[in-house]
Amino acid sequence: MLETKDLIILSLSFISLLVSLSTLYFTQLSIARVQIMAGEHLNIGHFPEGNLNVSLPVTFVNHGARTAIVRRVALLVQTPGSSEGYLLEPVFFQRIDEKGDFLHDTLPIPIGIGAKENVTKQVLFRSSYEQPTEFQLINSGTYVFTLLGWIKEVVNPDVSDSFSIIISKEAATNLQDNLASKSGSTERIPQAAWRNWTARSLTEFQVKGLIS
Repeated sequence: MLETKDLIILSLSFISLLVSLSTLYFTQLSIARVQIMAGEHLNIGHFPEGNLNVSLPVTFVNHGARTAIVRRVALLVQTPGSSEGYLLEPVFFQRIDEKGDFLHDTLPIPIGIGAKENVTKQVLFRSSYEQPTEFQLINSGTYVFTLLGWIKEVVNPDVSDSFSIIISKEAATNLQDNLASKSGSTERIPQAAWRNWTARSLTEFQVKGLIS
């Protein structure tokens, strides 16, 4: 029959084994776990042909211990007062030049994300190329966007991130004017959750709320 000290030694050994196995699993064997996050600002405009375009920074985070591959992304737009929506497709990954202008970088390709790493891409989404005027964003109101990502070869997306934006009457007028003139200019619009954090003067009470 085991003595007390033997039981203690055996218990400690068993606990050590569990800790070692857990460490091995979480550092080497756990599956890839991807999170997708939309940046706080969107650039919204229309191509001269009339297609809606949305440029959005997207961050992919892999919390797992294996490399993940994001095969595809898309952006769902839902209009005010409607449960229906429109799906925008990715058309280019972009980069920003020294002047702050967006330039086409590469075609959208699968994105590899190493274990415990993250990757950020500026993604240009577009409405239908064949039917350029079937969906345009020119009216004021609140719009819900859902960023979708596919990791497996399945119909339904594996990851998503939803947020809303508020298009003011001024921004809507600018979008309408840019579309009519075919200028290709865009409006920079923050996520609704970040509207209170745009550059502006703060009262003493607001400052205290930030740094208290």
